[in-house]
This record gives sequence, structure tokens and C-alpha cells, in this order.
Amino acid sequence: MLEWYRPHYDMYRLMNEVDDLLQQVLDCQPAESLSYQQAFSAPSGD
Repeated sequence: MLEWYRPHYDMYRLMNEVDDLLQQVLDCQPAESLSYQQAFSAPSGD
């Protein structure tokens, strides 16, 4: 679990900053970002 704060950053800027950090540390691709609507309208595989 990671808790991250930065004054005057909105939620999206914080998510991008954490994603950038994880890409550097884990040598991985950028995370996929979805809205709640996108996440819950995607096929569930059932």
C-alpha cells in the first residue's frame, strides 16, 4: 500500500506521478487508467 500526498496536486496529477515512479522502479509499462464507467461496462468474461 502506498499513500502519497502533494500540496496543490489533484487526484489525476498524483496518479500520474505515482505511475511514473512505479515505471522507473519496476521497469514496467504505464498503468492503464479507466473511469468507473469504463471499468464496469467492460465485459466481465462470464
